[in-house]
Amino acid sequence: MEVERKYRVNPDAFNPTMFHVEHVREMLQTYLVVSDTAEIRVRKDVDVTSKKTTYLYTEKGEGSLVRPEHNQEISETQYLALRAKGTVGNHIHKLRHTVVVEGIVAEIDVYSQQLEGLIVLEIEFNEGSLDERIAQATNITLPEPLQNIIIADITEDSRYKNKNLIQLSSVSDII
Repeated sequence: MEVERKYRVNPDAFNPTMFHVEHVREMLQTYLVVSDTAEIRVRKDVDVTSKKTTYLYTEKGEGSLVRPEHNQEISETQYLALRAKGTVGNHIHKLRHTVVVEGIVAEIDVYSQQLEGLIVLEIEFNEGSLDERIAQATNITLPEPLQNIIIADITEDSRYKNKNLIQLSSVSDII
């Protein structure tokens, strides 16, 4: 189960150089199946520094703060074959900056192309039992440097789910 909080970031307040960036990855996400209860996607993930490319197949269930998620690394051949079978909506292009602020690991996604101007900060809670992770996510107080760039908590806002973002022709449709 994935336990995650999501926040919309003010593009005017964010600059990657304001944080210690652990790594930057360029991502291309393609959705294969989208429904009310599930989404299936493939992702090409390129480490900007090492240029190492990985490919992931992901199935996610319904939910917001907590939801089922299964990830599996796949080969480039499998990735291309799955994409060739047909896709849903637009591709999602983004740069993911992984930063650590006062012990909190945050992933800051800077979207591009049709979603240019959208920046989302995600914090995943991976330590402890499911109940402990939910409590951590529910009770988190973000460090001031992160609070200073956040516009809104969008964890429960379905407009910001990637399966809905792929349907947009422009980020101005939601911001």
